[in-house]
Amino acid sequence: MAFEFIALNGQMIERSLVMHKEQLDFAAGHHEIALRYSDMMDSDFSDTRESIKSAAFIITLDASDDGDYVLSPAGDEMTRNPEEFAKAPEVVITHADGSAARFNL
Repeated sequence: MAFEFIALNGQMIERSLVMHKEQLDFAAGHHEIALRYSDMMDSDFSDTRESIKSAAFIITLDASDDGDYVLSPAGDEMTRNPEEFAKAPEVVITHADGSAARFNL
């Protein structure tokens, strides 16, 4: 399970089929982050794994210059039912110390 960063402030983020950026670096200020949820899961119909991806969505964050942020899935739907989570991903953003960060989805 992973969140794929697609763009930061309208600039595409370099990625490949197998390599995705797991961390973004940006200065304090207003930022728009485009991302999507993706996962691989066992197929019900064969011995292969199938890819699940959400539609892209944008998070707006007013970052401060006092630390790091952590992006996590909200609730446990992602682990219980990845296909449903991909239809409507919900996330939370916290500061590195665990306190809630303000953002818009």
